[in-house]
Amino acid sequence: MGEAMRPRSICRAYAHACSISVIIDAAVPRPGLSSFSKPRPDLDPVGFAAYSPIAYEMCLCSCEEGAKLAHLFSRSGTWCRCWNKAIRHMKRWGNVGLGSSLLLALQGAALGYAFEKYAKISIDHVAGSTVYVLSLCGRAGTKYFYDSLRLLTPSYLGRLSWSGLPDASQPLIDVGGLPPFQELIKLASLYDPVSFDAHTMFSLSFGLALPILGETPCLTIATKRATYLLASMLDDFLLKRKLGRTLRSLWERAAEGDRSAEAELENILRHEGPGSVADIVINALARRIFDALILNEPLYLSC
Repeated sequence: MGEAMRPRSICRAYAHACSISVIIDAAVPRPGLSSFSKPRPDLDPVGFAAYSPIAYEMCLCSCEEGAKLAHLFSRSGTWCRCWNKAIRHMKRWGNVGLGSSLLLALQGAALGYAFEKYAKISIDHVAGSTVYVLSLCGRAGTKYFYDSLRLLTPSYLGRLSWSGLPDASQPLIDVGGLPPFQELIKLASLYDPVSFDAHTMFSLSFGLALPILGETPCLTIATKRATYLLASMLDDFLLKRKLGRTLRSLWERAAEGDRSAEAELENILRHEGPGSVADIVINALARRIFDALILNEPLYLSC
């Protein structure tokens, strides 16, 4: 069992799971998302392949830094630095993992902390530990957050102002007066599902996506179904402002295997997609694969 292992072994297993989850995300075609078989012109899926080893190093780094937080001699939020370093390596490939990398790094830090502090790796212990490890990033985490946005320039840059935060698309912003990272994530969670997931102890990735992923050992089928069901739950929150319409019923039908609904979604989502949902599913997928690696359970890429 995981509790009998050493922190290094736990962190390496988690890093392995991170790298696999990123590749699976790029391998499974879904409406509006770039994949190897159906690439979007603005997002080359080969970039996701390049993201995989970056994700491995980032997850290993954040997990090991999280383990250090369990000791009195270390109270620094250096796991945030692991995330920022990954973003800097990732920038040459475009925005292939801004949201997912934040969640994966946070999960890694919480996993390392929970294991070293409590000798536990349960979902409850990891989810609960996110609050503490988030709090340690402080204003340095805020600086990394804005730095990452500027490097990868996601489409929602300007929407930070919806939460009362400075518009990240403006070149001259003094982040020194901004709130610490945990408070910033709380404010950003008003519009951003990824930040909401981080702020609410993985309520979306662990609470909604992970149970769906656990329904079948076939990862491709599970990933599709989790994406479609989560997109249907978050539809109003996520794509309604972009498209001016709700897609909930189409996502629900696609989740049940309705290919005509899937084709209609493909037609509608040519240039927009549920990218934040995919980020959340990647985070849940990493935990699903981690559990299988630790418990030596069978998983299948396709069925």
